[in-house]
Amino acid sequence: MVAWQFDQLSANFSTFYYAVGEPEKAKEISDIIVKRADEELSYFIAKSKTGDYKQWGADNVQNFIQSNLRDLNMIISITDQHDKALAASYKEVYDKHNASLQ
Repeated sequence: MVAWQFDQLSANFSTFYYAVGEPEKAKEISDIIVKRADEELSYFIAKSKTGDYKQWGADNVQNFIQSNLRDLNMIISITDQHDKALAASYKEVYDKHNASLQ
């Protein structure tokens, strides 16, 4: 298990691990980022729909949503170059949340 703080730049580590021939580590990082984004998107999209975001602020909620969608999109793009099936599973998460915003 990889132990560090994940942020928007963490997706780059997947690229690095693929480049040095460590696809399992790349997948591990990608899985963590996708899981975190999935959880945060579920939470913040629900907040945006109910208007229950006083402690966050409407602009911050939208920023969290956009940031997590970008993270997912980046992971999908990176993974698609190395593992099409895994990228497709990540895209399902992206599509689920993107559709809920429509």
